[in-house]
Amino acid sequence: MKRRFSASRLAVHRAKLAPSAAIYGQLIGVSGETIYHREQGKARPRAVRLESLAAVRDFGAPEIAERLTAR
Repeated sequence: MKRRFSASRLAVHRAKLAPSAAIYGQLIGVSGETIYHREQGKARPRAVRLESLAAVRDFGAPEIAERLTAR
């Protein structure tokens, strides 16, 4: 299935869960600055990162906390 990226959906999801851009970036494997640029539409993720973004999009706050403590 082909994945699509939406800067606004990324921003809304991160705002809903309230992690910092740096923490959200850790979950995906990019920097916090990259998350900011993607939210502003200044950068788009490569195809390999779209799968990571899709996986994180399905996370709730408990899953994010669990992933961060497992690292």
